[in-house]
Amino acid sequence: MKNMEKSNFKSIISTTLALVMLVAATCPFASQEVEATSATTYTRTTNSDGFVIRCQDGYLPEETYDRIGLDAPQDMVTDVVVENGKEVEYGYILNQGKERGKPFITKFPLDNVTNYQEIDIGSTIPYIKEPTGLWLRTTTVHGVTRKELYIADAAATYKETFEATEIEKEFGLSDYEHTYTGLVYRIQFNKETNELLLDSNNVTWIHEPSAEASRDLSNYEVIIYDPETQPDALNGRMVMETNPTNFSSTVIENGKDKTRAIVCKIGHEDECSRIVPIGKFLMNTPSFGQDTHYRPRKVSVDDSGNMFIASEGTFSGMIQLSYSGEFVSFYVVNTVAYSFLYQFIRNFGTQAQLDKLTAANPPSFSNVFIDKENLVYSVTHNHTVVFDKYSTGGSSILETPINLVTLQTDQMTVTDSFVTEQGLIFLTLKTGLIYVFAPNGSLIFFFGSTPNVSSSSNTDIVGFFNNLQSLVVDDDNRIWVIDGEGGYLQTFTPTAYANSIITAITSFNDQQYEVSRDAWEQVLRYDSLSVLGNDGLGKAYYYDQEYGESLKYFAVSKNRTLYSNVFWEQRNDYLQQNLGTFIIILISVVAVFFGLKLLFKHNKKLKTVKQKASKIKDFRWVKDLTVGFRMITKPNDTFYELKSNRRGSVWAATIYYILGIVAFMLNTYCYALPFQYITTNTLNPSTVFFAVLAVLAVFVLCNYLVSAINDGEGTFLDIYKFTGYSLLPMIICLPIGVGISYGLTLNEEVVITLLKTIGFWGTGIYLVIGILETHNYTFGQTVKNILLTIIFMVLFIIICMVVVIMVDQIKTFIETIWKEVKLRVGWY
Repeated sequence: MKNMEKSNFKSIISTTLALVMLVAATCPFASQEVEATSATTYTRTTNSDGFVIRCQDGYLPEETYDRIGLDAPQDMVTDVVVENGKEVEYGYILNQGKERGKPFITKFPLDNVTNYQEIDIGSTIPYIKEPTGLWLRTTTVHGVTRKELYIADAAATYKETFEATEIEKEFGLSDYEHTYTGLVYRIQFNKETNELLLDSNNVTWIHEPSAEASRDLSNYEVIIYDPETQPDALNGRMVMETNPTNFSSTVIENGKDKTRAIVCKIGHEDECSRIVPIGKFLMNTPSFGQDTHYRPRKVSVDDSGNMFIASEGTFSGMIQLSYSGEFVSFYVVNTVAYSFLYQFIRNFGTQAQLDKLTAANPPSFSNVFIDKENLVYSVTHNHTVVFDKYSTGGSSILETPINLVTLQTDQMTVTDSFVTEQGLIFLTLKTGLIYVFAPNGSLIFFFGSTPNVSSSSNTDIVGFFNNLQSLVVDDDNRIWVIDGEGGYLQTFTPTAYANSIITAITSFNDQQYEVSRDAWEQVLRYDSLSVLGNDGLGKAYYYDQEYGESLKYFAVSKNRTLYSNVFWEQRNDYLQQNLGTFIIILISVVAVFFGLKLLFKHNKKLKTVKQKASKIKDFRWVKDLTVGFRMITKPNDTFYELKSNRRGSVWAATIYYILGIVAFMLNTYCYALPFQYITTNTLNPSTVFFAVLAVLAVFVLCNYLVSAINDGEGTFLDIYKFTGYSLLPMIICLPIGVGISYGLTLNEEVVITLLKTIGFWGTGIYLVIGILETHNYTFGQTVKNILLTIIFMVLFIIICMVVVIMVDQIKTFIETIWKEVKLRVGWY
C-alpha cells in the first residue's frame, strides 16, 4: 500500500513538472528575470603602486532578460521622453536578425523591459544588410530641431547609374553603374508620438561622399596606332586594351586586331586623360581619396548634425561628414610607430630605398562616442591607446591615457564606450569586463567575468558574457549591457560605494568642494586605501587651501604632481613667515665661524688643541679612511699609492663598499614622494641589496681574471681596494640628493638629477682610471679590459643561472623519485 502511494505521488510530481516545462516551451518570448552570479561583479582596482587589488563592489547584478527576442544584438542607445507629464527613459537595441533574416530594433521602457516592441527596419529601409552602429540625438540644423536615429551599416550597398551622352557614345562609352559600399541611415521621429517614421520621406541614406568626374569630352580625341610599327608612339602614355572597330575599319588587318587606342587632349598627345580606358566611365572620386575605404561601423552625431564615423579599414582617420553627407575632414588620426629600419632609411637613406619599404598604417578607429558637451571620444583596436578624448580642434585632452597597460591586458578587445553627464567613462571588453574611469582617465574600478571563466563551458551561466557587445548607463547610473552571442540584456545597479564616488566627482566638477569632501570621506569609509578617494579628498582640501590636510591624502594616493604643488605652497608660506629668522641664523653662523677661526689662530690654548687634533690625521687608519678624498683631486697618484700599499687598506675599502651599498639603497628607496618611483612593494629591498653586492663581487672577480690573462699588474686585493674607493662619488652625492629632496619640488628636480649624474658617472670614471693605473695599461688596453670584463660578467651570470636551474631540476627530480618510492612502499 505504501509503495503504491509513493508511486502515485511520484507520478503527480512528474506530471506537474512536465506541464510546467511545456508551458515554458510554448511561451518563448516570456520575460525571464534571473539573478546573475556574484562572480560577474568581482570588483578590482589598482593601488598607488599600480598593482591590481580587490576592492569594494561598485556594481551588483540586478536583472537578466534573456527572452525578449534579441537576435544578434549589436548596439544600444537610450532616450528620455515626456509622457503624461513625466519623464520616461527608453532603450533601443539594434539587432542584425541573423536567425530571422532581417534587421530590427527592440524598443523598451527601462522601467518595464518586458513591455518591449519590435520595429522592423529590414523590410522598410532599402539596402540595409548587416547594421552595427546605432546613435540617437536631437540635432539643430539651420534653425530646425529634429530627433533622429542613425544606423551605420558597413555591408550595405547602393548602386547609382550614369547614362552616357551622345558624344560619350562616340567615344565608345556606355551607361555605367557605380556601387557604393557602406551606408549611414538617418531616420526621423514623430514629434508627437515619439515613433520612428520609416517612410521614404523620413529616411535618408548617406553613402560615400564623392566628387563626380568631368564628362566634357569636347577637347579629347581617339588615337589609333599599331604597337608593332609604332612601338614608341605613346611615350609612356596609358594604353587601352579595347577593340577599336567602333572608331575605324581600316585598322583591322586579316581579321586580326593589331592596333590600340588611347584618348588624349587635342594637340597634346603627351597628356593622356583619366577618361580612359575607352568604353568605361571614370568612376566617381571619393572626397577623401581613392585609397580610403568607407566602411561605417559606428556613428555618432553632435548637436549641430555633424557626423563622426568610425570606418573599418580607414587608416586616414575618423571621418567627419556634414549633416548633408559632405566630407568635412578627417577629424583625428591615430599615431603610428615606425620600425627602426624605416626611421633609419627615412633619415639617412634615399627616396628610392624608402619606397621599397612598407610603412605601417595607423590603425582605424573601431568606435566613436560624443557626450552632452559635444566632445568626441574614440576606441581603437590593436593600438596602444585604446581610448581617447579630443578637443574641438582634434587634439587629445585626456589627462591620463587609457591604454592596454591600464586595462591590464594586451589581447582583449574593447567593444564599446559610454560617457555619462558627470564625465564618468565606461568601457566594455568583449570577454565581459566592464571598466569605470574618472573624467581625467584614472581608473576607478573594473568588474566582470575574466577570460578563464568566460569560455564555451560557461555559455549557459547567467552573467558570463561570450561577446559583450554594447553598454549604456541610464539616469540612475544603472549599467545596461547586451551579449551579442547569448542574445540577452543584463543590468547592474550601483552600490553605495559607487554612488559616493559619482556624487564626489559631480560635486567637485561643480566646484562644491565641501560636498565633494563629504562624499570622498564616505568613499574612504568603504576603502581607506582607495587611490581615487584619497586623491579626490586631497584635491578638495587643496582647492579649499587647506594644504596640510591635502598633503596627507596626496601622500597616500601618490599624486606626485599635486603633492609637489602643495609642498611648494607650504614652503613658500613658511619662508615668507620666517625669512627674517633665517637671515639672522645665517649671519650668526657666519659670525661664529669666523670668530672661532680667529680664536683658534690667536688664543694659545685653542691653538694647542688645534695642533694636537691635527696629529690625528697622521694615524694610518685615518689615512686609510680619508685617502678616498685625496683621490678626488689626484686620482692617478692615489691609485698608485693604493697599489703600492702606501695608503689604503682592505678593511677601509670594505667600509667604502658598505657605505656605497647603503648610498645605493638610499637612492633606490628613500627620496621624497615627488621623486620616488620605486617602493618596497614594487621591488624587494633584499633583491636590490644582493644584486648590488653580486655585481660588485662579480666585477672584482672578472676584472682580476681578465687582467691576469692580459698581463695586468694588479692583484686581486688591488682590484678589491680601488673598486671600493671608487664608490666615493656615490657615497657623497646620493645621500645628499636624498636629503635635499625633502626640501625641493618637481621644479627643482634638476638638482637631484645633477647629483645622481655626478655620483654614478664619477664612480665610473674613477673605475676606469683605477684599472688604467693599477694594471699599468695604456688607454686602449684599458678599454679592452673593460669590455672583456663586462663580457665575462655576463657569461658568469648566465652560467650561474644555468647552474641554479639545473640544481632546481635535479632537486625536483629527486623529490619526485622519493615520493614515488614512498608511495610504492606504503609510507604515506
